[in-house]
Amino acid sequence: MTSFDPVLPRESASGRVEYTRLPDQLHHPNLVQLFHHWQTMRGTRPMPRRADFDPASLPLLLGNLILVDVLRDPLRFRYR
Repeated sequence: MTSFDPVLPRESASGRVEYTRLPDQLHHPNLVQLFHHWQTMRGTRPMPRRADFDPASLPLLLGNLILVDVLRDPLRFRYR
């Protein structure tokens, strides 16, 4: 396991991934800010919904963010 692998809980059948060790391993202020923002957006869900995320809420990180839309039928990806 690498230092950034998520910690999978025993009840992984639910599909939930826990990132309990990750905050202590982030040292760059931008990553720490993004991580805490992500945690706030997702609440109790494994991931935030797209509607929860407003890129303009992180103005100092905008130049470092990429949004990927997953489109189905046929499967394709749109990068923004």
